[in-house]
Amino acid sequence: MAPRRKPTNRLFNRTIRMPPPVLDTAPQCAGRRPGRGTVGPARRRMRSHIVRPDAHESNGYGPAETPTWSPPRTAPRPRSSGKLLLTSGLAVMLHRRRAGLRRNPLSATRCPQLAAVPCAAVRSAGDLSATEEIPTMISRRTLLQWSGASAATAILPASALAQAPAWPARPIRAIVPFTPGSTTDVIGRIVAEAISPGLGQPIVIENRSGAGGTIGTAVVAKSEPDGYTILLNASAHSAAPAAFPDAPYNARTDIAGVAVFGVVPNVIVVAAERGIKSLKDLVAAGQKSELSYASAGIGSATHWAAERWRLSAGLKGTHVPYKGGPEGLADVAAGRVDFMAIGSTSALPFIKAGRLIGLAVTTRQRSALFPELPTTIEAGFPDSDYTFWNGLLVPAKTPPAVVNRLHAEVMKAIKTPAVAERLGKQGLEPMPLTPAEFDALIAKEIAANIAIVKAAGLKFG
Repeated sequence: MAPRRKPTNRLFNRTIRMPPPVLDTAPQCAGRRPGRGTVGPARRRMRSHIVRPDAHESNGYGPAETPTWSPPRTAPRPRSSGKLLLTSGLAVMLHRRRAGLRRNPLSATRCPQLAAVPCAAVRSAGDLSATEEIPTMISRRTLLQWSGASAATAILPASALAQAPAWPARPIRAIVPFTPGSTTDVIGRIVAEAISPGLGQPIVIENRSGAGGTIGTAVVAKSEPDGYTILLNASAHSAAPAAFPDAPYNARTDIAGVAVFGVVPNVIVVAAERGIKSLKDLVAAGQKSELSYASAGIGSATHWAAERWRLSAGLKGTHVPYKGGPEGLADVAAGRVDFMAIGSTSALPFIKAGRLIGLAVTTRQRSALFPELPTTIEAGFPDSDYTFWNGLLVPAKTPPAVVNRLHAEVMKAIKTPAVAERLGKQGLEPMPLTPAEFDALIAKEIAANIAIVKAAGLKFG
């Protein structure tokens, strides 16, 4: 007859005398251990030594290498203090298997509170009566209650949670949809520099030119409406829908106006060597041969200003778009293009240098920067005026508090004597509008520009 096989404890790999089952165990901890097989009966009984205080006397082990067992009492459980005791037997096991902060032998998935026990808290293996307190095991009901509380916290309103930092809490990115040195870029940088101290954050200028300003505007329209991406644009914004009906944004509903810096007169200029002194001379030249005219891009303010005057004068012409206004001015000054209608900010250095001659301004009133130049209407060309505004815009869903703060900072900055003087040197004339009035102006100009394109049969492709 084969000898009877004695039960073994797989943890210590030694034959031991099995104690009777103990009812005061942690059944929620029994089960699979991550990465291991099913827990055997010997190890499950081993866990019976994680018990509540005073439920039974501590088990007395022999030497660390030859552990013995003493079954716990099955006396009724007294009211516990809510903590568990780690007896020296389990302390020896933890000490032997791991050093430092390690997972205890109980399942971390079933008992998350027992997932980590610092071995430094376990006494030496020789101290057989050592006991250490570890956190109370969590029942499934308690865990579900905690999970429900966490889910409820996640859906609390923002006012019930920690408040977000006040805007602005980081630098602001300002998109200029035209090249550096253009009128929109120069004026936008002056205003951005002026409002930065009031906001308490730097404003980083980023030029994203091309397609009449629609490339840079699309970046802002698709950005988060959190006030950290703003648009420094001009009246080309309201002209874009007529020139680019397939633009990847809606100029009226995806972008909101904040503040208008002012109006800059567009100046019709020609090369000084051409010998043309007035708009009538330019018309006479255009009647002899077809004129060419430069712009800062299809659908830009320079394009629209030139088109309105050309249509009023009844001339044919060839449009020559450039990436930016300064590039077009250079070719006009060199005589490669006949004329250009551009903002006074960009034209002024060329006029002062004697390379270009100003013929008229496209505003309804004369410019303080060029008081000697007549308006195009004064020169005898009705409906040839063009309002070239510059301003600050944001994504449409930007919080009203952010919009109002930006508007207030802009209005305060442009009224300071130093900033007003710098803007005045660029030919900017004040045009104070509220955000609502600014939006109404944009909507009105969009409708008017689309009507002009249809009536005149203009082609922007």
